[in-house]
Amino acid sequence: MTEPIKVLFIAGAGRSGSTLLDRLIGQMDGFFSCGELQFIWKAGYGANQLCSCHTPLRDCSFWGEALKEAFPGEDLDALIETGAALTDQVGRRKSLPALMVPTLQTPGFKRTLARYREMTLALYRSAAARAEGPMLIDSSLDPTHALILMGIPEIELHTLHLVRDPRAVAYSRTKPKVRTELGADAKPMPRTAPPLTAVKWTGVNWLSEHLLGRTRYQRIGYEELVRTPEDALARILDHVGIEADIAQAVTGDQAHLRTTHTALGNPNKFKTGDITLAEDARWKDGLPKLQTGLVKALCGPLMTRYRYD
Repeated sequence: MTEPIKVLFIAGAGRSGSTLLDRLIGQMDGFFSCGELQFIWKAGYGANQLCSCHTPLRDCSFWGEALKEAFPGEDLDALIETGAALTDQVGRRKSLPALMVPTLQTPGFKRTLARYREMTLALYRSAAARAEGPMLIDSSLDPTHALILMGIPEIELHTLHLVRDPRAVAYSRTKPKVRTELGADAKPMPRTAPPLTAVKWTGVNWLSEHLLGRTRYQRIGYEELVRTPEDALARILDHVGIEADIAQAVTGDQAHLRTTHTALGNPNKFKTGDITLAEDARWKDGLPKLQTGLVKALCGPLMTRYRYD
């Protein structure tokens, strides 16, 4: 019997530190940092964005070869176009109701979903073979993508639900950030008003907890990760049942980031070398009191649950 493909899926809201968490875990033997694979077909191969190794994805020694090995003899341009179209049809948030309640699926949706899962499995299998480690890290965040993975029997899914104070997330969403992974086409990421960020934060975290709780589920806070990184990584290793040397990733408050093949993620995926981990708490002075109050009002129940006062 073929061994299952082990995937550690990082779920949660954007700007919560998922790229950092993905890369920290990926520094340890036994893990491979993939980034946000939900967007591999459209933003990755389709737009040929830069891998964290600074090479366009189709030419990357890891992801370019993984694609060829997963689909030998195929017209890759046509395949990528198909993958991007399938992502739009079944791999986005609008598909959540049908994924949550299979009786809502039309015959056409079922066929499209089956094809998308078939292509996803082929790529993950190829990546796992090339990674030569027991676990891939997929930091797509969106529970929609996790539900798609849950429907692939050959994938053993572990969920790591990453949460961060919504006031910090809301503040981060108001700050400019350049999408350097686009190379020469680099442009600023869109900014979002704090109330809208708060609504989205509540929705994605509620969905992550309630839809993915039946997987091998664990929740961790961004604040715990940056304040006590060694303890946080030890908890994660215990959760997934893999022994690894935490010192490959962090010692004290120092993260050790070597070049990886993180396909998609925020611009922090390009950072290498030793960096000091510290909580980004600029929101305490930078987020206006009115906006802070609105975020707290909109996120109150989950803030209490996650112990954000």
